[in-house]
Amino acid sequence: MKGQSSIEYLVTYGWMLAAVGLVSGALYSTGFTDFCSEEATGMQVQPLDIDNFGVSDENELQIAFSNNDPQSFDYLLKEVEIENSEGESRIHNPDEGNGIIIEGGSTEAIAIPGVEDRRGCDDFDIRVSYDRGDVLLDQTQTGTLTTGMSIFN
Repeated sequence: MKGQSSIEYLVTYGWMLAAVGLVSGALYSTGFTDFCSEEATGMQVQPLDIDNFGVSDENELQIAFSNNDPQSFDYLLKEVEIENSEGESRIHNPDEGNGIIIEGGSTEAIAIPGVEDRRGCDDFDIRVSYDRGDVLLDQTQTGTLTTGMSIFN
């Protein structure tokens, strides 16, 4: 009797196992599971930090910078450069070269044109030039953005 119930169980539910295996194999072979875990790392100077980033429908890399300390000096964000592993880069001077001010406890976003979404993952070096208040001028901070995008000309 045990053998008969095992066969009935296999006949009843075996088609489901075959279907799940077929769908999983199809998804894997088409690259559907090929996603990128986006993150910003290496930005060591606090309280200036990358709060969020992503590629817009207008093919711009949008980066939100935060000044996480309400008691902090204001930051004047003067230039942001991203560079991929092939040496292609984009340089952005916010507000037509005048920079943008990130007050203590606030967040400001910039948009760097000339990028597009793609599957897969790549590391981009990021270099941020800024002034911290009237005291620390021409400071530079570097880090890495891991994302699924590419730079185009």
